Amino acid sequence: MEKQIIITGGLGFIGSHLLKKLIVDGYYVVVIDDCSNANVKILKSLPKLKFHLIKCDIRNKKKIEQELLKYKPKIIVHLASIHYIPDCCKHPSKTVDINIKGTQTMLEIASKINVKNFLFASSASVYKPSVIPHKEDDSLEPIDIYGQSKKQAEKIIKLYCKSNNINFTTLRLFNVYGPNDLTPHLIPSLLLRLKKSKNINVGNLKTSRDYIYVDDVVDIMVKILKNPNGFSNATYNIGTSNKTSGERLIKIIGNILDKKIIVKKNKNLTRKTDRKIMVANIDCISDEYLWKPRYTIKKGIKQLLNNSF
Repeated sequence: MEKQIIITGGLGFIGSHLLKKLIVDGYYVVVIDDCSNANVKILKSLPKLKFHLIKCDIRNKKKIEQELLKYKPKIIVHLASIHYIPDCCKHPSKTVDINIKGTQTMLEIASKINVKNFLFASSASVYKPSVIPHKEDDSLEPIDIYGQSKKQAEKIIKLYCKSNNINFTTLRLFNVYGPNDLTPHLIPSLLLRLKKSKNINVGNLKTSRDYIYVDDVVDIMVKILKNPNGFSNATYNIGTSNKTSGERLIKIIGNILDKKIIVKKNKNLTRKTDRKIMVANIDCISDEYLWKPRYTIKKGIKQLLNNSF
């Protein structure tokens, strides 16, 4: 029997990249996605006998359980969430409901269908702001509703898995970028606007983030999924340990495109709450899996531009 695995949000940005990789590696993948922010075009390029799509909200426990009866997956990779912070702030109740209640629902389904391993995509947004690289045991003091929802989801996973004999791994993802990101994060937003004009309006470019290329994220996820001891109830930061400001991003993009970018500041694009710096300490995941990201920010941007222009 083929190795079976469930991915919630499997047609989303990270999920679609993971889906393609797992199919290539011989997995049969059950995708749960409501297709509200999905890369549905990739379905045409995938072998139909290697995956099954359940078009469904992750809170619809009854439908998901019914459709999963004929499968025997060993692992759930839970990626589905509302994650674009401006949208989260605009719709706090929906964010809490999907990111927390949706996680609880998937845990209950895991228990019902006897899934024993649960991989959860959390976020660096759970941390208390700091100008030094975050370690996994740092204080968790989110500054926005998205971070709060991920913090609570992590707590529920720990409690539920302990009580129901489920093993888990939590990955606190930093700023992931790459091809097919349909959400207007900074990098895809910049590239989309630069396709039309060399003039761009921006908010605060002084803040620095730890940008990690999506192929590196998928790489470490697959390493964990394939490791017999990969689910040890641990939490890991997934980043590069390098910070890049918005100003440097624009400079890198301009140099690669050989284009002079004219920047105009727009206060309306500045977030009310924001961190000056958010960067990962990745010693734990690097030591455990002998893993390091392959893409520098320059290499990653160049690869992305090759896919975008």
